[in-house]
Amino acid sequence: MNYRPFIIVALVGCLTGCDSTRDFLKEGSAPGAATTSTQTRGAAPTTYNGAMRNPSPDRTAASPSAQSRKDDSISETNRFSASGSAADTSHAADSSFKASSDSTSVDRPVKLGTLDRTFVEKAASGGLFEIRSSQRALTQDLSPTNKEMAEMLITDHTMANEELRRIALSKGMLLSDDLLPAQSDMLKQLSETTGALVNEKFVALQIQAHQDAIALFEDYAHNGSDVELMNFADDTLPTLKKHLEHLQTLSTP
Repeated sequence: MNYRPFIIVALVGCLTGCDSTRDFLKEGSAPGAATTSTQTRGAAPTTYNGAMRNPSPDRTAASPSAQSRKDDSISETNRFSASGSAADTSHAADSSFKASSDSTSVDRPVKLGTLDRTFVEKAASGGLFEIRSSQRALTQDLSPTNKEMAEMLITDHTMANEELRRIALSKGMLLSDDLLPAQSDMLKQLSETTGALVNEKFVALQIQAHQDAIALFEDYAHNGSDVELMNFADDTLPTLKKHLEHLQTLSTP
C-alpha cells in the first residue's frame, strides 16, 4: 500500500497548524504589549489578584477640614505654652523681689541717734589724741617713766578704738581719722613744745584728755540709748581711770 499521499497530507496539515499557532501567538502578544506600553506611559493601574484598580489617592495630603483642625490644635498648644511661660516668669520675678526685700530688711544696720553719734565721734577723737600724742612724745627726750606711760597709752587706746570702730561700723557709721578741733589744738601744743618741757607738757595734756574722756564715758554709760555702746563705755572706764591715776603720780614733783 502506498502511504506517500497520507504522509504528504500530514506534513501539509502540520505546517498549516504551526503557522496558525504562530499567528495566534503573534496576535495574542500584541494586546499585552500594548497594555504594557500604555501602563508605562500613563498612570499605571494597580493589579490585585488579576483585577485592575486605580491607585489610592495620596493619604499625606490632608483634607481642608483636617488641616484646619490641626492648625487650631497647634495654635491652642502655643497659647498654652506662652501662658505657662508668662506665669513662670511672673512667679520667678515675685520670688526674686521677695528674696531681695527679705535680705534688705535683715541686713539693714541699726541707725544711731544724734546722742550716740556724738559720743562715738568724741570718744574716737579722744582715743586718737592719746595715741598720736604719745607717738609724738616718744620722738622727744622723754624720761623713762614717761616713755613707759606713752607706750601703755598707745597699746590700750589702740585696742579701745578698734573695738569702737567695729561697733560703729556694725551700725552703719564710719569713724573719721581726723581729730576734732579740741584734740587737734592739744596735739599742736605738744608739737610746739621742745626740750625739757616736753615731759611736763606731755603729762599735763594727758591728764586733761583723760579727765575729759572719763566725764564723757560716765555720762554715756548712764544716759546713752544704744546698749552695745553703753556697755563699751562702761567697760572702758576702769582703764581710763587707771591711766589718770598713773599720770597724776607722774605730775607730782
